[in-house]
Amino acid sequence: MTHGILTAAKKSKRMENLPGDIVIDILSRLPVKSLGRCRCVCKSWLNSTLGPRFTDMHLNRALQQKKNPSLVLNNTAINCNHADEFFSSQIFLVENDKTGNYTSLKLNGPSPPSFQKFRLMGSCNGLLCLYDAMFKFNVYVCNPCIGDYIKLPELQSSLPGPHVVFGGFEFDPNSNQYKVVEIFYYYGVPVRSEVHVYSPGNISWRLLGEAPYLIRGDTPYLEYRQVASKAFVNGALHWVGCRTARTIVSFDLADEVFDVFPLPEFVLRGGDYTLAVLRGHLSLMDSSFEDRAEMWVMNDFGVRESWTKYFTINSSQVEWNIRCVQILCFQQNGEDLLLYNSHGLFSYSTRTMTLSMLSISGLPCCFEGVTYVGTLISPSGLLRIHPKGLGKV
Repeated sequence: MTHGILTAAKKSKRMENLPGDIVIDILSRLPVKSLGRCRCVCKSWLNSTLGPRFTDMHLNRALQQKKNPSLVLNNTAINCNHADEFFSSQIFLVENDKTGNYTSLKLNGPSPPSFQKFRLMGSCNGLLCLYDAMFKFNVYVCNPCIGDYIKLPELQSSLPGPHVVFGGFEFDPNSNQYKVVEIFYYYGVPVRSEVHVYSPGNISWRLLGEAPYLIRGDTPYLEYRQVASKAFVNGALHWVGCRTARTIVSFDLADEVFDVFPLPEFVLRGGDYTLAVLRGHLSLMDSSFEDRAEMWVMNDFGVRESWTKYFTINSSQVEWNIRCVQILCFQQNGEDLLLYNSHGLFSYSTRTMTLSMLSISGLPCCFEGVTYVGTLISPSGLLRIHPKGLGKV
């Protein structure tokens, strides 16, 4: 750490004659960890990297690197035999150094104080939305890289329990707000539902009424009775509809309305389907087979005939149940990074059609994962309106 600061100090002397705008441009391209070291070099660098203008510039630079995103893994400790990990969730940052090597770092920033067991609802612009695995009404938005978080107002549902809750967290550029969506279902007779939306900075959640469609969920198993959308495409969150309807249900963040469209024609049976996003396209993992899993991509959004099979993974290529495969993202080298059965990360080559387990030391024994980009956005600072024009990764 000291050596890094001294090296940066020597470089700062060579940068003294550079115009201030160029210095800020250079600093805005650094990862959060490296930027933190540079802030210790001199007051001018510290002052130049504070404030919303630099935060927005740094975010835009980070989004330009989304072809090689990092991953955040949350230790879920489901069926975990390690007693020291069982009662406390932990966040791990997994990064690719662009040479094919992966590193895992446990983030030691402050965690929400009211619960020890949390799950991931979503990741957007360096912010994570977390919810209490035991008491789903506790929801937080945090930035693990800078150790800042806020607790959302407690959500009160009038539905009787138990609930199944479907959630999502994304940035809506039309309103310049981050939005948290929670859909409560009570599967009694009759089935009842409630849709709630919250934007950080508001006083309370807004009740939109009932959900017009039934959602089955985005994973084959509902251990915690809550399912987060992992497919944000065309301005909408997506979930797989109930088995009988054979649909995909979407919720448009801007208009705050639901829509539905049929599952692909090839889906002719009830099975396990996982939605994801690959290079901006809605994708579906069909894991309803016993001997394989098929990955399909919708090349033209909303056009049922545009679904194209991208690749197939045979059960002989994996060590565990083929029905638990989930897609995370493409890496810069063209490899698919797979989250499989919450126990290991796999890389699937679409060129050689081979699957290999990534050797990464320090990973938790069981986890859930999302793509992530490190930014300086402060959840506490979301009380102000976010500037227009920013995207998400």
